[in-house]
Amino acid sequence: PGKTDTSFAIPAGVTSIGNHAFYACSNLTSITILSGVESIGVYAFMGCTSLTNIVVDANNANYKSVNGNLYTKEGKTLVLYAPGKTDTSFAIPAGVTSIGEGAFLYCTGLTNITIPSSVTSIGNYAFYNCSSLTSITIPSSVTEIGNGAFEGCASLTSITIPEGVTSIGNYAFYGCDSLTSVTFADPNGWYVTWSEGATSGTSLTLTDQSQNATYLTDTYGYGWWYKAN
Repeated sequence: PGKTDTSFAIPAGVTSIGNHAFYACSNLTSITILSGVESIGVYAFMGCTSLTNIVVDANNANYKSVNGNLYTKEGKTLVLYAPGKTDTSFAIPAGVTSIGEGAFLYCTGLTNITIPSSVTSIGNYAFYNCSSLTSITIPSSVTEIGNGAFEGCASLTSITIPEGVTSIGNYAFYGCDSLTSVTFADPNGWYVTWSEGATSGTSLTLTDQSQNATYLTDTYGYGWWYKAN
């Protein structure tokens, strides 16, 4: 991380980029992923605060780049939004079904993100510490919100949990200090548990929007939320 280079090409022959491989390489503005790379670990580019352009060789069978952002080859998963971009808004392309783990981690300049109706899952820490994010709409297609998905989104004031969501991970909205209104499209059948995957827990009444916000950000914010079948 102490190197001052602003661009880097993954060497030929490398097939895997490990977890946290480029952690805190804050000088990097561009990185090139060659055709042989088969896997990229979680948080591989965490802390690359100047990274604006991710280039992927067209012959890579596993990943592709669209407008400098990283996707799986078929375009179903948004792997990483380049964290150095200065745009204040971003629309996730139609056809994306999964927002990957840490996809928007520390994208502190974004104030608005549009999620298309094709998305069914929001990964762990997907929007972690997007501290300027004031507005986001979760489409009805989403069924799962991962652990810490919106943790630290301190400017988020309100959100609606659509009817299709059946699980919300622990710390999903923890630290969302401005969140005062949370609406559950279906407030019935929810429970919170301190054990991931448990089939029962503390039943919740989720008809009060301000109380819901307190539950998610504080009282039960560190538990796992599930909707009973």
